[in-house]
Amino acid sequence: MTSRQPSLLTRPRDDLHRREVPDGKASYSLTYNALQFLRRRFAQKASRIYINEGDMDRLRIKCTDLEFDPTLSLTRTGALLELMSAQEMERLAQAHTFPEAFRHNLDRPISNTDDFHAADSLVGLFVQCLYNVEKASPFLPPVPPCDGWDPELDEDDSLPMLHEKSPWEIRSPSDSENRLLQCLKPPAGPMWMVPYILYSRDGSSPHLTCFVIDGARPREDALLFSEVWCLLAMSWFGFLEPENRKHQNIPVTVISGSCRQFRIIQGYANGETGGIDLRKTPIVDFAEAHADRKDQHWHEFMTFLRWMLARPVGKTT
Repeated sequence: MTSRQPSLLTRPRDDLHRREVPDGKASYSLTYNALQFLRRRFAQKASRIYINEGDMDRLRIKCTDLEFDPTLSLTRTGALLELMSAQEMERLAQAHTFPEAFRHNLDRPISNTDDFHAADSLVGLFVQCLYNVEKASPFLPPVPPCDGWDPELDEDDSLPMLHEKSPWEIRSPSDSENRLLQCLKPPAGPMWMVPYILYSRDGSSPHLTCFVIDGARPREDALLFSEVWCLLAMSWFGFLEPENRKHQNIPVTVISGSCRQFRIIQGYANGETGGIDLRKTPIVDFAEAHADRKDQHWHEFMTFLRWMLARPVGKTT
């Protein structure tokens, strides 16, 4: 897990400094200016949890609906990721022989913990599925053995990892990224952090995905401050990578969670329109399972895995 240190949001202004980017990209300037604006707003208590309508207008944020379980992703206008089919995901899950073990932890009641650590536990389970690791989070209980899969075989080369079916690698944020991404000791309001980042394995795509864990619950009618801040910060980092200099946009997908409520936020700063284009899925609630919801929870869990394995698409140059 990432080290926990004070957020850059409370540090001197020159920590978030403009850096020269070739061709004077309008989308880079938009991203940088939006981050500076949000940091000023963060100093005001009312703006530390949700982005209000005034800030949406000021930043020209346009937020539209995003289908959580798309079937024809390539036909969607402005699609950033192409998801594999639900049938292919189920086939991969069966091939990796983890369904029963991970269902056990997905349905396991969470008690004696706050919303932040409850979400961290579920994020650990997502990562555990992708990498066949025994314990991806210190808050995640060990996975019980099941037929055909043994946690002791984690390092065995004969056991393929699910993420190898995707174009992504996973890492924790660097120290410099952490200083900008996380807010673990805010003056007021819940804490948030980014534990993992997915990036292109071969460097062919500027797309990035990150997990955001927040102590504040998401709302259907509002964006969390952490969701917008981390999306723009990840995009800003992307612009600074030399291999991304040919790209005009750095699309970012945020997998956002609090307690057992999760959703997907996607977007980027649009240099052509001068605004920030965002899309969000409905909130998916992995509430403590009732018998009639277990299959639905598993389908939703597998859909999140499809987002994590999805292929980047769309024009960025």
